[in-house]
Amino acid sequence: RRFERSKNSADEKLNRLHGYTEERLKALEEKVQRHLDDSRALTRNALCTQGWQEIEPLSASIYSRSSKVLPQSFPENVRRFWRLKDRSNSDALTELLQHYGIQGYQYWDQEEKLVAPVSLARLTPKTDLPPMLRKAVHAHP
Repeated sequence: RRFERSKNSADEKLNRLHGYTEERLKALEEKVQRHLDDSRALTRNALCTQGWQEIEPLSASIYSRSSKVLPQSFPENVRRFWRLKDRSNSDALTELLQHYGIQGYQYWDQEEKLVAPVSLARLTPKTDLPPMLRKAVHAHP
C-alpha cells in the first residue's frame, strides 16, 4: 500500500511536470512562429514599390488566440500607408502608434518639455490617449 501511494504521488508529479513542459513548449513555439511571420512580413513589405501592393501587418502585443487583432485604421496597401501622414488621418496614425506601443513621441518636438514616457499598452480608448501623443502626431505626421 505504501509503495502504491508513493508510486501514485510520483505519477501525479510527473503528469504535472509534463503538462507544464508542454505549455512552455507551446508558448515558445508560438513566439518563434510570430517572429518568423514578422520576418516574412518585413521582407515582403520592404519589396513593396507600388501603391496598390498590400502591406502585411507585424505582430503587436495584442493577440486573440492565434490570430492578429488589428486596429480598424491599419492600412491595407502602400498608398493608404503613405496617406497616414495627411493631417486628416492623424486619428488613424495615433491609433496605430498606440496599437504598436510606439514610444518617444514626447521627444519629437525639441521645444516641448521632456517628460517621462507613458506606457501605451495599458491605454485603450481614444480619449485615454495622452494629449502629447495627439499633439505630436498632428505636428509631425
